[in-house]
Amino acid sequence: MLPVAARPRSAKSRRISSHIELARTAVGLREIAKKIGRAQMVWVSPPRTVLIVTKVHDSSLVRMTKDVSAWLINRGMNSDAPGTPTEPASPTSTKSSTSILVSAKRVDRLLLWDDEYCATRGAQEVDFVITLGGDGTVLYAAWLFQDKCPPMIPFHLGSLGFLTVFDFANFRKSITDIVENEAGVRMNFRMRFSCTVHRRRTAEGEDDSAGARDGETFQILNDLVVDRGPSPYMSQLELYGNDRHLTTVQADGLAVATPTGSTAYSLSAGGSLVHPDVSAILVSPICPHTLSFRPMIFPDTFELRICVPEDSRATAWASFDGRRRVQLRQGDSVTVVASPSPVPTVCEVDQSADWFNGLERCLGWNKRERQKAFKTSEW
Repeated sequence: MLPVAARPRSAKSRRISSHIELARTAVGLREIAKKIGRAQMVWVSPPRTVLIVTKVHDSSLVRMTKDVSAWLINRGMNSDAPGTPTEPASPTSTKSSTSILVSAKRVDRLLLWDDEYCATRGAQEVDFVITLGGDGTVLYAAWLFQDKCPPMIPFHLGSLGFLTVFDFANFRKSITDIVENEAGVRMNFRMRFSCTVHRRRTAEGEDDSAGARDGETFQILNDLVVDRGPSPYMSQLELYGNDRHLTTVQADGLAVATPTGSTAYSLSAGGSLVHPDVSAILVSPICPHTLSFRPMIFPDTFELRICVPEDSRATAWASFDGRRRVQLRQGDSVTVVASPSPVPTVCEVDQSADWFNGLERCLGWNKRERQKAFKTSEW
């Protein structure tokens, strides 16, 4: 038996050993994250099915979609083109594709997709997605896949273009390089949030859906915005983190953004720019009625909950990636956690180069004339 005096020392050694092991584990996780960031995606088998997302009401983009579809089909791939909103098409329908996209002799290789196809079979059948448009088109394509999402190749045909890193003028070379690159291509696994709406208990027969069912979950790539909507009163919200009350928000609203969404509404609300490789939750107040409420960044292990208190003067409205608009009545709440299903986008160069190029190109980040050096006087 060990002496009594030695027992505390032995326990201390175990605590130190445990601390060292935890520190090594933390360093090991960072090294794994670095390796994932540098990893190259290689096709297990040659891609055969491509889904194209574009704006069907833009005639110039329809013409470009026709060119891309015909080129893909000539390469031996199947092209899934968007159906028109006025007449939703099933994946096997070809009614509108013959006149819009390719000639009739090629229509057997061209299918039309709709939201249901993307939600049920798309992730299993589509090898990669091509977006023709701007950042909104990429967000829409990600929204279509509320579970697993295929890799995306975004072509810049919109206004800003933080996410659309590829030049459409070189689409043939870009797609060929991505598909035929035996060494693989760099991927940006963009973090998403799982946002779940929780409704207060209602009396039997009372309709309290207000745009979303109790327990309905949305996968978002950009941001969740909770605001006062048409109410003349400022929003009063309760913000919780891991079931601990953090603060009462008295403002026009709250923007909860992913790193991808840090260059959108969050930036306008004073939030920080965050590299897409950083897994974090950004919380930025919108016009807070206090001088001390500053934007915050939480780790991706946090579970945020935004509640409308029972004594609030007005309801609030939640917007998920700008698509679904949901009313939150007194007692309702939204929880936000890191999603297990990121959105993989193909890099033109790598994650950092694409991000900084986007900041400089879209926002003119830190651009100014260089300060002139002193010139040595010659007497």
